[in-house]
Amino acid sequence: MDIDQRLNSIRLPSAFFGPLVALSFNLWWFAAVYWRDQVALMLLGLWLVLCGLSPNRLRSLLLSLAFAAIGLSLELVLSLLGVYQFANQTLVPLWLIVLWLHFSFCLQHGFLFLCRLPLWQQSLAGAIAAAWSYFAAEALGAVELPFGYLSSLSLIAGAWALLLPLMLNISKYYWSHEP
Repeated sequence: MDIDQRLNSIRLPSAFFGPLVALSFNLWWFAAVYWRDQVALMLLGLWLVLCGLSPNRLRSLLLSLAFAAIGLSLELVLSLLGVYQFANQTLVPLWLIVLWLHFSFCLQHGFLFLCRLPLWQQSLAGAIAAAWSYFAAEALGAVELPFGYLSSLSLIAGAWALLLPLMLNISKYYWSHEP
């Protein structure tokens, strides 16, 4: 048995992989937000393991990196505008970078079911989930919302109402077309 056959034999079947990734995101989010940079390297290692278990490693890795770059660009803009400030006063902390890598991976494998929803429902899901995430992150002390809850969370929700459907549909297109 050569190395490719061995590596292929440890991949999880697709039927289990997506739900496992989706469920793992909540644990991943909590660990990143609660312990922040203390667990960032461990979470980065776990992301690499997930990429290795992916049904298509290279495509998962490339799309994860592209989505993380898009998402982190949004984070940087919102941080520069003062919509939120992170506890350690960095524009984009390490734990958030690693969280984006995992979220980008989840979009492809755990959250693709959202592609079946109409565009307005994808937007609504993005707006609600993002606002709730930042509200909870603020309660855990990972982020401050200097504009106040209503203004900050409204801006975050608006950005995510656009971002989530865009990423979902790029992912759907990317995975439906063979290289």
